[in-house]
Amino acid sequence: MTVHAASRRGLGASLPDGARDFAVGEVGPDTDWRAALNGCSAVVHLAGVAHNKEGKSSDQSTFERVNVEGATRLARAALEGGVRRFVFVSSIGVLGNRSDHPLTEADTPSPVDLYAHSKLDAELQLTQLCAGTSMDLVILRPTLVYGPGCPGNLQRLMRLLETGLPIPFGAIDSRRAMIGIEALTTLIEACVLDPRAAGETFVAADDTASTLPELVKTLAEGMGRRIRLVPVQKSLLLAAAGLIGRAADIDRLTSPLLVDASKARRLLGWRSQIDQREGLLRTGAAFARNRR
Repeated sequence: MTVHAASRRGLGASLPDGARDFAVGEVGPDTDWRAALNGCSAVVHLAGVAHNKEGKSSDQSTFERVNVEGATRLARAALEGGVRRFVFVSSIGVLGNRSDHPLTEADTPSPVDLYAHSKLDAELQLTQLCAGTSMDLVILRPTLVYGPGCPGNLQRLMRLLETGLPIPFGAIDSRRAMIGIEALTTLIEACVLDPRAAGETFVAADDTASTLPELVKTLAEGMGRRIRLVPVQKSLLLAAAGLIGRAADIDRLTSPLLVDASKARRLLGWRSQIDQREGLLRTGAAFARNRR
């Protein structure tokens, strides 16, 4: 099997042996995908925008151009090129950013922010585009992805652990679902190759959901850091985070989000070969190595 890797500027030496590299420029309504799609039987669409370079949420027009119009442009090109399966990696945010009950594929979409709204809009447009055609659509809704090199909130959290300062999350006992990069990769592979995935939507999460203190302790262990957890009430954390414009990030980290991914396990026989603790230890260790 030959893999075509399409990105804005090309991936170069970071690609594994045998993969072909394609630079397609900015993803949007005018992207030319023809060269990258030539000879492909399946497409996995992972591209999207969540934040700008300053880490702040992008504006609505950017989400629409990249996440919605970019996805539909690729799907149309794939359909015209004879692609048989289109795997769209969406987000658990389509179902909301918190839940005390385990979210499943049967839950009604309830996006909160512009990013999640754009992912839902893309899902709906792709579903309409692929209906009655020769190209199967598979939708994946992963939770927060961890693994070596992970960006976003987890990277910011590891930077905080690196300082040696007391960590004010000792009182947070809510559990939040995540998924390791290895587990997500194997699920994507199953969605590409397994005939049973055709036309299906899957939420994607590890079997277990950690509390924030558990997450902090495991990452710190992987980093080789000793930490001190201090119990601070969530209301005080939100107030302090609001002063530096990070209230939404802290709210997301400290709120419960339970996800039941048993459909993918039952229908596709999907299993992760690495448990969450081991995956988080590797994440912390990789961060520490890269900071030396």
